Amino acid sequence: MEVTPFFDDAGVRRVSIAGRIVQSDLDEQRAALDHLLAPGESSPPLLFDLSAADFIDSSGLSWLLVWHKRYNCAKSKLVLHSIPPMILDVLRMMRLDLVFNIAPDETTAREMLQGAA
Repeated sequence: MEVTPFFDDAGVRRVSIAGRIVQSDLDEQRAALDHLLAPGESSPPLLFDLSAADFIDSSGLSWLLVWHKRYNCAKSKLVLHSIPPMILDVLRMMRLDLVFNIAPDETTAREMLQGAA
């Protein structure tokens, strides 16, 4: 899994995730990601671009749920966008599409953040 963070002028954190979202990769990058993405009391919203992700396992789903909960608890918003069909099918099968904030693309994801920042 490759993680590329961005912080744009609009005060939105963006993270692009490429490759497989699996336990072995999460273990290797957990500390860096926790430091990079840890929401605080005034955390800016976070957009996860999954367009280059090609696989997710149950640990990857759990990891996304943890981040979703962290941002909810911080009264901020996390939006997943540009999700490949295979990963979106997994989210739907697990009914996680009812839990996550999901947008078809970055433009729509930014629109979802209106009022959340």
